[in-house]
Amino acid sequence: MASSVPLSTLPVTNAALSANAASSAVPPAPSSSPMASSAAPAASVFTGAATPGGLAALPAAYTASASNAKRAAVRLAPGQNPIAPSTAAASLALPVPPSPVVAVPYSAFSPARRQLICTLVVFVIVASALPSDMLLPILPVLEQSLNVSVEGINVIVAAGLAVSVAIPLIRNDSDYFGRQWRFLFWLLFHVGASTVLSVLPNLPGISFAYIAFLVGRVLQVLAASALQTIGGGIISDISPKDELNLGTLAFAIRAILGPLLGGFITQYGQGESGIFVTSCTTIIILYILSFLCIPETLRPIVGNGALYSSRPLLPVPLFHHETADPRLYPPHKPSQPLHDLRAGLTPHKLAVMVNNALLFGTYYAINVTLCRTLTHQYRFTPIQIGAAYTAKGTAMAAGWYCSHLATARCRAHTPLRSPGVKPAPGYRLRTQAVGAVLFCCSALMYAAFVHMKWHAAGVIAFAALAAFCVIWSNYQTKRYLGSFVPFGKPLGALSDLIGAVVAAVMVAVTQPLVDRFGILGLFGVLMGMHLVCLGVVRGTT
Repeated sequence: MASSVPLSTLPVTNAALSANAASSAVPPAPSSSPMASSAAPAASVFTGAATPGGLAALPAAYTASASNAKRAAVRLAPGQNPIAPSTAAASLALPVPPSPVVAVPYSAFSPARRQLICTLVVFVIVASALPSDMLLPILPVLEQSLNVSVEGINVIVAAGLAVSVAIPLIRNDSDYFGRQWRFLFWLLFHVGASTVLSVLPNLPGISFAYIAFLVGRVLQVLAASALQTIGGGIISDISPKDELNLGTLAFAIRAILGPLLGGFITQYGQGESGIFVTSCTTIIILYILSFLCIPETLRPIVGNGALYSSRPLLPVPLFHHETADPRLYPPHKPSQPLHDLRAGLTPHKLAVMVNNALLFGTYYAINVTLCRTLTHQYRFTPIQIGAAYTAKGTAMAAGWYCSHLATARCRAHTPLRSPGVKPAPGYRLRTQAVGAVLFCCSALMYAAFVHMKWHAAGVIAFAALAAFCVIWSNYQTKRYLGSFVPFGKPLGALSDLIGAVVAAVMVAVTQPLVDRFGILGLFGVLMGMHLVCLGVVRGTT
């Protein structure tokens, strides 16, 4: 072939064609050969077949002057195809579209499905912890059934308080291994403890009845605490904004419904055993519903729940081996809040916690003395005592709501007084101090009414006012401690632990101290200690 092209001049032609492709406003029509410039068919130098465009224009391109060849020469990288189109020409000819952004919903469940799961979890939390509130009005009746002293019954209440925060603080393994099967296990555990407790009050002649009842109550409260912890995790997995509100709702339902229901069952039902029979029956029903309706929700395992979004009922295995995409749902270690307190705990915060613990201890001293006062001094029936505790529970719910409104009002007015300045956490302690001082006054008035044997309405009213103030102060304290990120949650857990321990000790020693110093002397000393601690908090703020 007379017009064959030397291989040494191929880079010149390739560079010239690439430059023409890059500078042209309209790209040339596609052809079967990158070197074609004519529509006349010609034989291919590689296959011998006729190709459109052919080699008719090649001689003119390959006989360029030497000076043009030097200017257009392009140095090839080792291993580069000499006839491959340049990067600039390829990017102009084949633009890469941007990858679409797909929004992944936080939860794949429908709103109705999320509401069903959250409602069922709230009912489980309420039903598992309800016996603690149902027993308050019938403590004197329980003394006769178990044939024990007042101090013995107070030990049962104190033991329940001591273990009520054990599960959340020790280790929440459901954050790592899954929630569904642990939730169902603790439901069955609660059923077993309730069954034992429903039998023991009817067997007072057995020597170990009291010890067995004490152990059963500890195990029942332990199961209730575990269910509350895991249930809160389930709610946060599918609807994190509702966790705090639903937890408060469960607490309000317990405080209002529990004492009234306990008094009614004791007086008109099967006695004190009916409380545990009712609890056991309710938990069995909730276990069946939970098995059918509550899926595994731990996000590092199942993601946003798309695996179950199309299944209304869940006859699925309890043990899951699926693992969600760690880039979207990173795994987290089980929480151990006490291990994170070294950097966040200060003497001032510890004083705030002790102040809050003294409030709780005094409040529980009111709790265990109110039922006996109404029984022995005012001759109330169990259902009347339950109604009195229901009034106190209503005041607690009102205290939480009013404290929330006061905080929101203070936070809204701060930018008006100091524009652009974020309110300091210390303003919560000022609001907390108002409730703490009012609590001291109401507790002293409660003790005075009991000591002077004045009207029962005053006793109930001041007990309810004390409950209002203790929830007010506790809300502000928890919000204050929670403002210290990232130590808010561990500080709140430690505050609950100290409060539970102080309350348990106070419940155990209240009756001996009342017998020795009188109820007015006891509460006077407690209020003095509380005011001193409050002064320390205010002085170090």
